[in-house]
Amino acid sequence: MSRPHHRRPSGGQITVGLRHNELLGRTLEFVYQSLPSWRDDPERPPAHNEEELNGQFCDFLNSTNHGLSQMIHFRHEERQVKNRRVDMAAKPINKSIILGNQFTKYTPYLVMEGKCLPPPTNRKKRKTEYVTSGNDQKIGGGIQRFKLGLHGGTLETAAIIGYIHENDCNHWLSEINDWISKLNGKVQKHGEAWSKKDQLTSFSPEPKSKTSKAESTHLRINASTTSIDLKHFWVEISMP
Repeated sequence: MSRPHHRRPSGGQITVGLRHNELLGRTLEFVYQSLPSWRDDPERPPAHNEEELNGQFCDFLNSTNHGLSQMIHFRHEERQVKNRRVDMAAKPINKSIILGNQFTKYTPYLVMEGKCLPPPTNRKKRKTEYVTSGNDQKIGGGIQRFKLGLHGGTLETAAIIGYIHENDCNHWLSEINDWISKLNGKVQKHGEAWSKKDQLTSFSPEPKSKTSKAESTHLRINASTTSIDLKHFWVEISMP
């Protein structure tokens, strides 16, 4: 008995099956699993600052997402609120319903911020920038921007990519959770409140690939969603 033939959806149709809620999970897993291949790609030119690394990783994701290429595309420097831009975003090629919300080729269902650990030498005074830039007028903190709804303000899940240039994943888990612990009970200048509940959990290091992942959940202000779940994907990468 022959199998039924399924037509590919044309532009404007709402996609089905994997193109529903599974798409977000598949995309997150694809991003994480791509980190060591991207880092070790012999064609990858030397890079050390966040803008270069984010651009390279976005290019790599677009060129290797063969299993998802008919469903999504990645974009570097996606515009957010107040003229801000998030480092990377994933958008569906066809209209999709994901977790009850509709997304199109113009609206990302996943946004990702990239952060170097430690920050570049010209930002050493903001060593906690993966978490927060404190009360600086320029809001540069990775988690901070999500808490304030400046990145992914309508989303319930997002990701932070950590490019580790010194020490290892275990070291940075301890550092970051220590920074958050010291913020416990504080409300910073821009209005975001911090507690130990902001700490990273479910830490899962992979020594062979020198990658790791963790999770965190954060209450938000000035966003459509009251909280956001962040996936933390880290890769140990040597400086050029």
